[in-house]
Amino acid sequence: RQQGLSSVATLDQEAKGVALNLSYELAGVRADIGSSPIGFPVQNIVGGLRWSGSDDGASLGIEIARKSVTDSYLSYAGAKDSLYGLT
Repeated sequence: RQQGLSSVATLDQEAKGVALNLSYELAGVRADIGSSPIGFPVQNIVGGLRWSGSDDGASLGIEIARKSVTDSYLSYAGAKDSLYGLT
């Protein structure tokens, strides 16, 4: 039995939310804008712009984007530290 730890903070790792997204594509240009899921502890605006074209059998594409990282719960939803109140 460990002494000296009178309270231990727990981390509730459950998040529910709805992500919104709007995209438009015309003549090789695609633009989209949206949000990370509304209802998550941390929300962000996401989106991107992509251009693609081809000539004589070769193709080229350029894309810039800000997207959600979905590798882990923390990177996707964010979390709140119940002990210190930090997000």
